[in-house]
Amino acid sequence: MFHDRRFIAFIACSLALSLMMACAPTATITKMDGSTVEAEIIGSSSGTIEVKSEDEESESVDIKRSEISTINHPGDIHMIAGGVTLAGGIGMMVPGFLLFAEEADQNVGDNCTINTCERGDNAQETTSIVLITVGTATAMAGIGVLLWGMNAYLTSTGNAEFEEGDLSFQATPWASVDPDGSTTGGASLSIVW
Repeated sequence: MFHDRRFIAFIACSLALSLMMACAPTATITKMDGSTVEAEIIGSSSGTIEVKSEDEESESVDIKRSEISTINHPGDIHMIAGGVTLAGGIGMMVPGFLLFAEEADQNVGDNCTINTCERGDNAQETTSIVLITVGTATAMAGIGVLLWGMNAYLTSTGNAEFEEGDLSFQATPWASVDPDGSTTGGASLSIVW
């Protein structure tokens, strides 16, 4: 089993996917002047995006939204790779289950009793078990990478969005003096959300 090409391919894919998951959740921010900033988006306001670089000692920095051209959020490649790996795992499992069912159908007949069946070639059964096992492991690795990518992407885009959640009230007092010397006043109230 350890010399099977599919098993070796599975190990290679698992290592590659593990290395992909080790990537930091940093976004690539391209500014209007063409320069780029590689940092994690940790918050935002109506006019700025707050970022922190991978360096643990660095402090967060605000970048004005007007200075930003594009943002490449982390996790998008991971979602694609995880989805393709998941599909590949399912693609291995389906033929494995079909071969297993075909083998079971072939064993039903005159040569079978309640407890035993005479079996001919075991190669088809072994192939089906290998396909099911490797396909399941590959699909599980794909699910892990897909979920990690979704989490990184949604966290980054969520931190970059600015939503004014609470209502704020702003009162502006005013007063006027009439020509006869009497005064009138009041206030205008505006609601911002």
